[in-house]
Amino acid sequence: MGRHAYPYDVDAEPTLYNERSFLTREALERWAGFPLGYNFADGPLHNPARYRAHPSLACIASGHAEATMLCNGKPFQLKTDPGSIGLFAPHTEIERCWWHSLNAERVVIELDMSELNPAMKLDDEILDVPLDLDLQFYDPSLLQTMLAIAREVQHGCPNGPLYAQSLCLGLALYLRRRFSSRPLTRTFDRGRLTSPQLRAIDEYIKESIGTDMNVDALAGLIGLSKPHFMKLFRMTTGTSPYQYVLRARVEAAAVLVKQGHPLASVARKAGFSSQSHFSAVFAKYMGMPPKRYLSSVQGKSRQEINDEEVHGETKPV
Repeated sequence: MGRHAYPYDVDAEPTLYNERSFLTREALERWAGFPLGYNFADGPLHNPARYRAHPSLACIASGHAEATMLCNGKPFQLKTDPGSIGLFAPHTEIERCWWHSLNAERVVIELDMSELNPAMKLDDEILDVPLDLDLQFYDPSLLQTMLAIAREVQHGCPNGPLYAQSLCLGLALYLRRRFSSRPLTRTFDRGRLTSPQLRAIDEYIKESIGTDMNVDALAGLIGLSKPHFMKLFRMTTGTSPYQYVLRARVEAAAVLVKQGHPLASVARKAGFSSQSHFSAVFAKYMGMPPKRYLSSVQGKSRQEINDEEVHGETKPV
């Protein structure tokens, strides 16, 4: 289907593949998470030799694929089905890789912590675990996170950088818990945010509700690293920073809807990527779309007026 360079390996020379990407360059430029590829393949294809400095994951989302590869000097043969996941350990050298796919959708994610946040060095400990090469295993939770990442980019990253970073950090921490019995030296699983810290976060969210927010800003606001902040935030609030901010956006939007602002304006002022995204999220949280919510609010106001008239509380003119 033409020449296609994997989007998660921008330095690779374009190679002839019999596959196509589901991801646009524009969406990849907006994506604030790990480098990835999400491709469709049908028929034979040959991947080039490559060296993976960072750990990476590959899964088959649908369809089937068979592979013959030479990794770190050892030959492997695979028959994969939907849900099959492969883990490539850091410093894996793939010398040869041939695939034969049948309507296969494949997601590949490179866990490069520096790409997740170029501006701030993340704790090296997060993935400092003995990750061994495991080319076929099954983990429904891990699979769903990988698919959520791929589809977020496929749909143009409507949930913004905070969602991207939350997904990717969650993926990295899950891998660490799954593959290591050695605890982190930092006490990430203990403690809570203080009331002043949470108040500072709430004030920042309120002031920045119409802008893109990310974990970097929230963690930096109170002087914590991202993984430490993510742990303490969930321990304190019972939810992720993304869901917390999303609830704040919905609450801000509800106020604007009551005030009679046009829905397109509400979406923009509350920080949603589009009116359609705003309507979908609002309906999920409020149990009804914005227009019906406005009607219900207006209907309630008229009922209150009628009640006042019935009980003689409205003074005659």
